[in-house]
Amino acid sequence: MNRIKIGLKSIRRGLSNCRYEKGEHAVRQLMSSLVTRATGFIVVICSLAMLLTGWYFAAQTMSSLQSAAVDKNNKVAERVASDIGRYLQSKKNFITVAGAYQALRTMQPEAIRQYLETIQAYYGGNDPLFVARPDGSLVWSTQPLTMPSLAEAGYFKTALQGLTQISEPVAGPNQQLQLVGTTPVYGSGNQVEGVLGAHISLNTLYTMVEEVLAQNPGYAVIIVDHEQVPLFYQSDTAAVTERKVLPDDFYKKAVTEETGDTIGVFRGQEYLISYRPIANTPWLAIAAYPKELALTEAYTTVRHSIFVTAAITLVFVLLGFFAIRKTLLPLKKLQQAVERVAGGDLTHQLDNRNNDELGRVAGGFNQMTANLRQIVLSVKETAVLVLESSGQVGQAAGQAKSASSHVAESIVHIAGQMEQQSRDTETTEVLLHELVGVTRTVTESIQEVARSTEVCAAAALEGQSVIEQTTGTMDQIKLLADRTGKTVAGLVACTREIGQVTHIIKEIADQTNLLALNAAIEAARAGQAGRGFAVVAEEVRKLAEQSTQATGRIADIISRIHHEAEDAVSAMEQSRSYVDKGVVITQQSGVAFAKIVEDIEYVRSQAKTITQETDAQMLLCGQAIEAVTHITELAAGNTGSSQEIAAVSEQQAAAAHRITDAVDRLQGMAADLESMVRQFTV
Repeated sequence: MNRIKIGLKSIRRGLSNCRYEKGEHAVRQLMSSLVTRATGFIVVICSLAMLLTGWYFAAQTMSSLQSAAVDKNNKVAERVASDIGRYLQSKKNFITVAGAYQALRTMQPEAIRQYLETIQAYYGGNDPLFVARPDGSLVWSTQPLTMPSLAEAGYFKTALQGLTQISEPVAGPNQQLQLVGTTPVYGSGNQVEGVLGAHISLNTLYTMVEEVLAQNPGYAVIIVDHEQVPLFYQSDTAAVTERKVLPDDFYKKAVTEETGDTIGVFRGQEYLISYRPIANTPWLAIAAYPKELALTEAYTTVRHSIFVTAAITLVFVLLGFFAIRKTLLPLKKLQQAVERVAGGDLTHQLDNRNNDELGRVAGGFNQMTANLRQIVLSVKETAVLVLESSGQVGQAAGQAKSASSHVAESIVHIAGQMEQQSRDTETTEVLLHELVGVTRTVTESIQEVARSTEVCAAAALEGQSVIEQTTGTMDQIKLLADRTGKTVAGLVACTREIGQVTHIIKEIADQTNLLALNAAIEAARAGQAGRGFAVVAEEVRKLAEQSTQATGRIADIISRIHHEAEDAVSAMEQSRSYVDKGVVITQQSGVAFAKIVEDIEYVRSQAKTITQETDAQMLLCGQAIEAVTHITELAAGNTGSSQEIAAVSEQQAAAAHRITDAVDRLQGMAADLESMVRQFTV
């Protein structure tokens, strides 16, 4: 009895703690929900992936644009060097061809004048031509010349040695710099008889450079010699006039390497520098372009990439949030159903139309609640039967007790009237007949008590059998929960292996992408011959990118399955704990029913004893009736017989009292059992 009360208190305390914990952890469950954690995980993964991808493509874009800017800068330098080189070479070729004309060999001024005036139009109207003797004296000039002694000029001496060349810049009229091209004039005997010279205005070179700059705005062009002295410097003409040495490091590098590109500080900011040699001259053409201006488009592309990346990340986050919320909705319903069952509602059923793991868990939950509902219904019916039977036994025990009291009173009355027994034998006979009737009534009542006790015993045994079935069912539920947990754990291991394979595929796709990029670069270098290979490399690169994206999506799906499987394992652990609690409660109920069976057996034993006693009482009453005719002879023995009858009546009263106590205990246990199952809704 005490164990049953302790079990009931434990059940009530567990239910109270469950309700308290549900309210206490409501906020915590909201903050740590799977949807919140999964959404946060998607935000981090998507943001990281998009940022890394954006950073990579931005870096590649900036590198490509910078390479394109360097290539264009190289082309500007090459064009300036090529145009100036061709121009100077044409002048040099013209002088060489003109110097071989027969009219010059005579060194006659008139013939030379006519010849120079004839070729002046072909050479250029503003640049004078002249012929000088080996001593430096002029034979003829198409324009007046104000030049220092030609005999001391290096280009003049070089021409006398039989070489055709173009000089370094020299001061001309108005102190303007110009170039002088010279070639030897051979006379008879193949001897140098003079020098044919031609002035080359730097303005023509400047015009050529400015045409290139006009077609390529933003660029700067500098022409320097091997001494780093500028021949053309648009932003500092004084350095050209004064023949200053340019001290910047990139000038030194250009003079040393002659062909190449670098990055240097020019006009206070970083410039892309390209340099090319001018053919047949000691000069270099240097092209410069602001690095910041070259990367402006790259910066714009990066900003646009950031906006696009942020928008794509937001879209993926929203899609992931709604997908996860929809996926985990059955799990939330399962949680609510478990809470309702824990609150005592066994009528709730889950929708298990899904064929996935959550659908199978919902089906198992519905089966578990159905079995538990049947158990509770059986316990309720048993409790009602026990309560009704105990009530009937109580009534019978009350009647037996009342009859025993009546018999005791009669015996006392007989003892008090013993002296009148001899005088009133008729009255005694009537009383004995009444005693026989009362005894018969007691016997019938005791038999009814015995039958009721048999019913109670059968009901108690049935209840005990139901409890044993309940315990077996709960053990089966526990085994199923353990088996499901192992299956989900195997699923987690499989998702890990799939994740490893996906990672290997992603690495292969990244390597393929890198190889495709290298192949595209090599194809670009090959020019027209590698165009077909470049198309194939681009298709390979696209396939590699698609593989990388597909492996990324597979990794996201595997991650979500992994987390959902872990949550399913946790839910199965909670279900198993509830099953363990149900097993404990069922075992306590089994102990209570065993106690009920024991008490009922005791009641049956007492009822049998009372039956035997009443049979003995009937026998005594028969003997008393027979003794009425011999009342006179047996008057002396009436006192002893009355005492025996009184003792039997006392035993009968004590037995009835014990029956009443047993019935009270049986009613209490039945009421407790009914109260215990009343909290369940079935």
